[in-house]
Amino acid sequence: MPTHPIIAEAIRGVLSRTQALFFALWALACSASAGAHQPESPTLQFTRPSREILVRRDSSPATKTHDHTSLLQAALDNTECVVRIPAGLYVVSQPLKIRSRTWVDADPAAVIQLADGAGRDASSFLLTNADPANSNHDIVIEGGIWDGNNAANPRKREYHGRSYGGVAVSFVNVRGLILRNLTIRNPESFSIRLGEVEDFLIETIRFDQSAPRPNQDGVHVGGLCRRGVIRNLSVASASGTHDDMVAINADDDVERPFNVGLKCGDISDILVQNLESPDAYTFVRLLSYEHAISNVVIQRVRGGFRTNAINADRWRFPAGHGNLRGIAIEDVVVRKTGPKPDPCVLIQSACTDVSLRSIRREGPEASPFHTLVLDNGRSNTLRGFAEPEPAETSVHGVFTIPSGNIDRLSVQSAEKVLPRP
Repeated sequence: MPTHPIIAEAIRGVLSRTQALFFALWALACSASAGAHQPESPTLQFTRPSREILVRRDSSPATKTHDHTSLLQAALDNTECVVRIPAGLYVVSQPLKIRSRTWVDADPAAVIQLADGAGRDASSFLLTNADPANSNHDIVIEGGIWDGNNAANPRKREYHGRSYGGVAVSFVNVRGLILRNLTIRNPESFSIRLGEVEDFLIETIRFDQSAPRPNQDGVHVGGLCRRGVIRNLSVASASGTHDDMVAINADDDVERPFNVGLKCGDISDILVQNLESPDAYTFVRLLSYEHAISNVVIQRVRGGFRTNAINADRWRFPAGHGNLRGIAIEDVVVRKTGPKPDPCVLIQSACTDVSLRSIRREGPEASPFHTLVLDNGRSNTLRGFAEPEPAETSVHGVFTIPSGNIDRLSVQSAEKVLPRP
């Protein structure tokens, strides 16, 4: 039943005021982050439309053999409306494509599942924006269980032309994006992928990775993304995510099937907040070679990790490179959940104003591991790691904090790359 216009207007007003209050508090929290520039907040102006379209299924049984692609896509081809998806199973064999100024409101018990064998090539997604070549704007997706059905949609070998990449939800070249209250179930690789997305809010996302796969990132942020908030991420399965819960990759291999369509480029003004998992592979990764990752605040990380809590590695790039600027990492309380000896925090990227605050290790620990390894091929100036008074020192080569917690530490890399031994 359509919402009464007066009620609809009241709802839009509440949503607008709530968003404004949230971003005011967000700016206040970021401004308190020492050692980092304050990220610029996203601009999100799309309010819930008054017109609603209800997806009406026929009387056919909800089975994996019934294809609901046309039914859902017909509703999504409308704009300036709310597309409501009731509870039930919906099987799709083609990517669902969202146009600009469309708001999707899925019931929490609505399961949108990729059909068996629907993962055909690198453009096969469960959900994506309609026009990544020319851009979309103002898209909201709320609710639902978005099921990648990876058991029936396996990838081929790692480098196989434009073969299926396994990404469940992909948005590329979008301005004004909200993903809220989603459960992403069993993707073959990334749960959510962003590239060239500006002004976005990704919040209250649950990852069900009960069928583990390699490269199962939670939220994968590619090049040219800016002004975004990623917050309140959790895991609905016994373990996961089985790769980075949040990956912020300014430089990557865009030829890999799950990266096809992304670009390398600067990433800036990102808040990552409230991550929780009992057994994540890595909570946050920052990957930079020549493009900058700047004005990023990472706050309140809780749970267990198998490899790193925070990983700023060099991957396959040579030592001495990378470009991290104005990064604040704070309020991290984590424990090691596996035998790998990798450190809690790994920094192999050149740094300008990178700060760590309140990094806490919990036990029992399955294996000995360093709290911090700094190995970026540069000379570095460190401040604040000596207690009780702040101290400053320059280190050349590898620097480690073998055990214990980090109360406060800032890292500033020299411009000159160290000679290789």
